Amino acid sequence: MTVIRVAALTGILVLTSLQGCVAPVSGTVVRPESADVPGTDVKRELEADLTAAEARHHIAVMGAQIARDAAAHRVEMARVELQLALEGLQLFQRERELDLEEGRQDLERDEFSLEQAVAELRELREMYEEEEFAKTTKELVLRRGEMRVEMQKNSLRLARERHELLERSLRSDEVEKRQAVEEARRGVAEAEAEQRKTDLEQDLEVREVQREAEKLRAEVEGGR
Repeated sequence: MTVIRVAALTGILVLTSLQGCVAPVSGTVVRPESADVPGTDVKRELEADLTAAEARHHIAVMGAQIARDAAAHRVEMARVELQLALEGLQLFQRERELDLEEGRQDLERDEFSLEQAVAELRELREMYEEEEFAKTTKELVLRRGEMRVEMQKNSLRLARERHELLERSLRSDEVEKRQAVEEARRGVAEAEAEQRKTDLEQDLEVREVQREAEKLRAEVEGGR
């Protein structure tokens, strides 16, 4: 009887020991620890994003410099156009004075020639009235004097018309020259405003890309 009790007790102890070594059926299955460090994939993704952000920042800096250079070039070209327009106006004004002076001199010559022709005709008529000349000779000489007067009148009339047209043409040309100067001034103002706008836009874009890269860099360094 004693032997039976000892055997039973031994069996119970062995069974209890085996139950403590076996995992429960309804519970989390314990698996071997992964060789990878927890969060490795996330870190790698952040590092890849940081690399891309730094590349975008570099591209943005280069693009900003190109845009600034282009804007500065447009300003310089607009200023050159303004300088050329101003020089063109000054040159035109000088040429206008010369043209007007030449026109006035032509008018004075034609007026003087007409006065001379009228005076000569008057002298001829007075001379033929006081002295006796052949009728044919007198008529021929007087006719020549009268024709000379008419020709000088026509010449003076044409000279005055030419001078008037010259003045009108020069006024019109001066208006165009002054308009060109004003347009060039507006071009400079617009180019300078566009340059300021470009600088602000490029600075903003570069700062935004830079902040993105700095944020990702902080996340990557904080996860180490």
